[in-house]
Amino acid sequence: MGGKKITESLSENVEVKINEYIEENGQELIYRMIDREINKCTELKIGDIKLDIDFSKLIIKIYERIITNQLSDILSIINIEKIIEDKINAMDMKELERLILNVMKKELNAVISLGAIIGFILGMLNIIS
Repeated sequence: MGGKKITESLSENVEVKINEYIEENGQELIYRMIDREINKCTELKIGDIKLDIDFSKLIIKIYERIITNQLSDILSIINIEKIIEDKINAMDMKELERLILNVMKKELNAVISLGAIIGFILGMLNIIS
């Protein structure tokens, strides 16, 4: 019983003294700590500063943000249709004809191959049934 009262009395006195000390000296102590930290930062050389930044992720985020927010504006400024039209109009007729025939040949070959595959499958189905 007596020990508990003594402990409580001591803890109250210590608490009061700590609070008084913090009120009287706390601001000065905090200012000194801040000043020390600022001095540490000002003494650093640029080479000593380590930045923990993943630049590739940062660039990807910036790119995604630009694409999602401003792609339509960029495309309207570029005017792709006009660029293609101007390029085609500037081409020589022989060169344009060669280009068109080349594209048609590739596309027709794809259609012919697809027709052959479909014909083969239908023929096999006719034989089975």
